[in-house]
Amino acid sequence: MPFQLAFAAPDFTIIKAQATLSDDTYLEANTLEKRLQEQGQALVHKSLIPLSQVSYFLSRADGVQTITIRGTANLENVMLDLDLELKPDTVLDIMLLARISSITYL
Repeated sequence: MPFQLAFAAPDFTIIKAQATLSDDTYLEANTLEKRLQEQGQALVHKSLIPLSQVSYFLSRADGVQTITIRGTANLENVMLDLDLELKPDTVLDIMLLARISSITYL
């Protein structure tokens, strides 16, 4: 589905599926794989960036790949995530939240 269509005519089935994937980022790998299968998804890759405790996984369903990211797992990271200031990203040449910019290039 093109990005623009998600805003033009929201499909709450898709929104709920994305929210469920977001919730799944807190699961351990063996539980995650089973949960994704129940949702018609296949786990492609799962990883944790130890320094920041950012966790992510890539899943696939019906020819569409989805990356799901958990950005906060502890109090220290919660405090970092509260930085909502937009800053210019020189690589992408757009404004990004400061925290997003800092984890993008890990």
